[in-house]
Amino acid sequence: MNTLQEIQFLDESEIGMISQGHIGCNPSCICEPLRNFSSLNVKAQIVGIDNKESAREVVCDAPYRNRELNLSDVFYANNVGKLDIANANIAHIEEDLLFNAKYLTQIYIRHSRLANIPSQLFNFSNDIQVLDLSFNSISNLNFLSNGQLNKLKVLNLQNNRISSLVLPDVVSLNSLIVFILSNNVIMVQRPLTQYNLPRLKALDLSYNHLESIPSGTFACCSKVELLDLSHNRFEGVQMASFKNLTSLRTLNLDYNQIAHLPNNFLHSLPALEFLHLGHNLLSTFLYEKAMFPSALKDLMLDSNQIKEISVNMSKSLKNLNNLDCIHLDNNSISYLPAHAFRSLLNIEVIGLDVNPISGMDPHAFVELPNLKSIRLTGECYRCRYDMQRKPGEAIPEHAAIIRQDATNCAFPDIIDL
Repeated sequence: MNTLQEIQFLDESEIGMISQGHIGCNPSCICEPLRNFSSLNVKAQIVGIDNKESAREVVCDAPYRNRELNLSDVFYANNVGKLDIANANIAHIEEDLLFNAKYLTQIYIRHSRLANIPSQLFNFSNDIQVLDLSFNSISNLNFLSNGQLNKLKVLNLQNNRISSLVLPDVVSLNSLIVFILSNNVIMVQRPLTQYNLPRLKALDLSYNHLESIPSGTFACCSKVELLDLSHNRFEGVQMASFKNLTSLRTLNLDYNQIAHLPNNFLHSLPALEFLHLGHNLLSTFLYEKAMFPSALKDLMLDSNQIKEISVNMSKSLKNLNNLDCIHLDNNSISYLPAHAFRSLLNIEVIGLDVNPISGMDPHAFVELPNLKSIRLTGECYRCRYDMQRKPGEAIPEHAAIIRQDATNCAFPDIIDL
């Protein structure tokens, strides 16, 4: 799952990145004759700009593989709005680099060797809205404590060496909407009490080494809509871990080691629509009380160790009137009882692929008036059922009755009543 694809709220008008000029360097075209960065005037003329001082963008991709690019050589125009440099082997940034950057709003310095960001770097430029320092070697977030990034909307620090989110001082990122920290080495998550993130909508902590989330961790960001905690080391979750996330719509816990879900652990997430619990160690999701929020639309429980589906499942899935899809693929389910899914009146897709299903009751899928698709392949059944009917059109009860001898059916293979 891609965080920036899930949250669609950034556009040219909001970020305000309209370029009036462009100084560019592309290794496949104009970079070849420009191995020496002293020839800035020539570079400006190549891309059709007579006056380098009118440049609104500085873009350079992989001009030097073997030596470090000096940023001061390329970042010289007072009214540059975007600095985009990748694969430039940059290891250092001078703290006065942005001294004349009155119009700078976007900084992209990716795939380099940056380890430390000067704490005073942004003192001269208060309008930064996008900061992408991904694929570097940054180990801490102390540079955020300078208090000069009040207009920052996107902060991308994926693929660095950050091990902790602890800051020396409280930091207010009042405009931040997307915070990406995936593919780091964060091991212990403390409550984010040092952060003030009133507008944050997407937080990506995937591909880290997190084992637990203390109570109140996300109290600073109650507006978050997407939280990605996949590919970590969680063995369990607690209800208090997600307290205050009343706006959360997508929670991704895929690829962890979760073996048990406590009752009502999602009780504090009334807006949750998409829950990813695939590729964990769950053996059951049968609980005495309803545990999933009523707004849930898509429940992903694929690639776990679930062995049984029974009529008692209706207690766990009670009141899920908005649930469209349930994914139980690649589990250990061997039998489908009658009315197994009867509490899911609005279910449209049931995924049961790659299960050792050896038998099912002929009424396993009855009383599901909105069912459109069943995915069912295993040792004894190889079925794909896509119902051809108009949305909302009622189907007779017998239309969901499966023949017991339909071991290699082209769904629907239905008993004639």
